[in-house]
Amino acid sequence: MASIRSKGRPQVLAEKVCQAIKEDIFAFRLMPGDRFSENEIAERLGVSRTPVRQALFRLEREGYVSV
Repeated sequence: MASIRSKGRPQVLAEKVCQAIKEDIFAFRLMPGDRFSENEIAERLGVSRTPVRQALFRLEREGYVSV
């Protein structure tokens, strides 16, 4: 994944993180049962943990991940 830093609103950044994680799921870079941390995703995407946490909670509500 490439860095997705943005000077936009926090919700916009969380949306970009959400899309990046979905892309990883659809491209089979993240497989069912894979474990990862907020820190790993934040570091890989070049963002803080806050938008990662927001994205993960959204993805959990949508049924993509289990937090």
